Amino acid sequence: MMGPAGSVICNKDIASTGHRDRVIDALQIPPITLDVTVEGQTSNEAAMAEQLVSLENQPDSRRDNKGLPIFRSQRRVASQNRLLSNLSPRLKTALAGHLTAVSMPKGRHLWEMGDPLSHVYFPVDCIILLAQTMSDGCTNEVAVVGNEAVTSVNACMGCNRAPTSAIVLHPGTALRMNLDRLREEFTKFGELHVQVLRYAQALMVQVGQTVACFRHHSIQQQVSSLLLACLDRVRSQPLMMTHEVISGLLGVRRVGVTEELVKLRLFGAITGERGEITVVDSERLTQCACECYSVVKKEFERLRTIAA
Repeated sequence: MMGPAGSVICNKDIASTGHRDRVIDALQIPPITLDVTVEGQTSNEAAMAEQLVSLENQPDSRRDNKGLPIFRSQRRVASQNRLLSNLSPRLKTALAGHLTAVSMPKGRHLWEMGDPLSHVYFPVDCIILLAQTMSDGCTNEVAVVGNEAVTSVNACMGCNRAPTSAIVLHPGTALRMNLDRLREEFTKFGELHVQVLRYAQALMVQVGQTVACFRHHSIQQQVSSLLLACLDRVRSQPLMMTHEVISGLLGVRRVGVTEELVKLRLFGAITGERGEITVVDSERLTQCACECYSVVKKEFERLRTIAA
């Protein structure tokens, strides 16, 4: 459960940061090819795929148009994007050279609604908010994308312009791919086609469950479910989220979110400082969450693990 569909966020950390001075992935960022060669195992595709994508990244000397570091692979380990990791060794090897690991700082605008699309992102440990931005700067949440999926599912199906804005909610790393290359593979109606459509189905379940959650569950349940869902999508803590961001995502007053976070801290489920939340006892936090969290998580896992 990632917050009610149609909820409004007017948080300057997200809605305003870089609103007119955004970073669009199409701006001639120099490509970096991930090395998938494994010494002594060049004929073993399974071994190559197991060491496909590195998450032990170090900054490349090059910078993007905002002066932000582009990351490259240092150690070749298994892919941490779950959609990619569910592909066959042969396809993962074929796609490896088209993936670029990039830094995703909090608040970065990847694109605005209506912008032309040239790349998609496979989040690794960042969280990306897909949103509709209003003329007054407020943003309607549409969906949240983490390491279970890929941004712009609609782009795989032929859409050339962004139907929503895309903003980094939690910082981390993502794997960027040229949209034309992804479409080329998608239109073969093979395993990537199946995986993307399964994600689209799970996303619809998430949106439906979110609407029901907003109408029937308490603020504490919604906050707990949101934190657990975010925790599943990152590799380390703390979660970089302010009370204002959470209140915007859930469409509730900030004071209500603060009250519930205090209760969760006293219960021993979380700790936190300004702008940071750390889950110290996920079992206790799960006790406070509604069933929406587990329903959505089980659906993602079910679709990810069934045979192609």
